Amino acid sequence: MRAVSITRWLPVWAAVAVLATAGPLAWSRDFAVFLFAWFCYGPALLLVCLCLVIWAIVDREPARRWSALAAVLAIVAAASTAYFGARVFDHDRLAFLFWHPLHRQLVDRFADTDGIILTWDSWGIAGMENDSYLVSNPSDTISDIDAASKWARRYSDCEIVNVKRMRPGLYILTTYNCPLE
Repeated sequence: MRAVSITRWLPVWAAVAVLATAGPLAWSRDFAVFLFAWFCYGPALLLVCLCLVIWAIVDREPARRWSALAAVLAIVAAASTAYFGARVFDHDRLAFLFWHPLHRQLVDRFADTDGIILTWDSWGIAGMENDSYLVSNPSDTISDIDAASKWARRYSDCEIVNVKRMRPGLYILTTYNCPLE
């Protein structure tokens, strides 16, 4: 009887564990994290699901069977939610939302000057690197890629592949295979 009450919470704990581990893996842009998720984490989840299905087939207690099958569904749902949820939200905007209130003094120092504030993010592998930079442009004129590329020529001949306006005068510029600083 005690085992039934413990296994009742198995789907909840499985979902929490998968969300806590798959969320950060899905959020990361790093290629090494992708390889780990694809070749280690994914197969481990499949193995756990397979073990739970075998447990559900072998166990004679109906409550434990349903709990094991519900845990498999919870794992699949949580992993899918983490993967597709991380793709839905804009990584840079969400990170900036939390970063900006804690670093207002740094941003305020660049309020009246054009310049690179800091290296925002970097991802890629083997010569296919992307680097993004938080930049200040008080005139607020670099909201498209052509204008951002002209603006960036002062610092480097890097090609700008993406530009995101975070707030008036603050942008995240992304380069490909070229450090801006």
